[in-house]
Amino acid sequence: MELSLALLDATDAATPPETGWVVNSSTGKDSTVLTALVCHWLLRRRDQGAPLREVMIAISDTRSEFPEMASRMRAEREAINEWATRENLPLTCVVVQPPVKNRLLVEVIGNGKPLPKISNGKSQSGLSAASWCMDRVKATPLDFVVQQSAGRFPSFVQMLGVRSAESAKRAITIDAHAGGLPFGVTTLDGRKANRIGLTPIVHWTDLQVTFWFKTEAAPWNLKSNRNLREIYAKGSGDADGPTECSLTITKEGELSNSCSDLSGTRMGCWMCMLSVNKSLKNTADKEPRYAWLAKFHRDR
Repeated sequence: MELSLALLDATDAATPPETGWVVNSSTGKDSTVLTALVCHWLLRRRDQGAPLREVMIAISDTRSEFPEMASRMRAEREAINEWATRENLPLTCVVVQPPVKNRLLVEVIGNGKPLPKISNGKSQSGLSAASWCMDRVKATPLDFVVQQSAGRFPSFVQMLGVRSAESAKRAITIDAHAGGLPFGVTTLDGRKANRIGLTPIVHWTDLQVTFWFKTEAAPWNLKSNRNLREIYAKGSGDADGPTECSLTITKEGELSNSCSDLSGTRMGCWMCMLSVNKSLKNTADKEPRYAWLAKFHRDR
């Protein structure tokens, strides 16, 4: 944790005062850790009497989230904003979602888009050419909200809660974007000169994340971590280790939905076509109202 906080200190010292910070969040485990780190950094700076950066937490709701996660996103937004007001911090939290025309079911049924799938082809953004959904329902809406805030953020540091230990594929992606840059700076985009990317928890291991969730608490809501563990427990079928699993690459280069040592859950779009989502099926098996969703994943 201290190494990540030191990286935030170094970023603050190296960027102009008007540069804002934008934290991309899904309110999952890694996003929660990153958001908590930034909040602790702000508190420490405030207590030291140092100047504070304006920070935006941008929570991405694709409108295809599992219902419990969608509810958590809005509860987290309210809790973070209320806490920031009480603590007198320049921090705001927003929930970002795609416009109706770009929501997943509208794109597939109304606009005739093919179902997202793994493909060897790459688009200009670097995403799989057939995985158009990530750009339409997540990346583009996040980018639009940030650009709308140009008056507040003429330039900004965009922080992502990604870790090399998540999966083999994620480690490859992080290395590809790093381009030999110093530790923690991984998402520079030459087409977007007003931003720099930062991944403050890129070095965190699965064990460190699990330990943090068991020993720390999100400053804006002491029940936030417990709430997330309850959601993960439904998906993992394991109440003792209910955290998120990662997508991994097999020896044959194919995508696998096997879990890491965090053993449990991957909460994503409920109709994801990239893999059979056992986490969503497990959750649906425990909730009769989601019987249709269990059947959807069981029959694939």
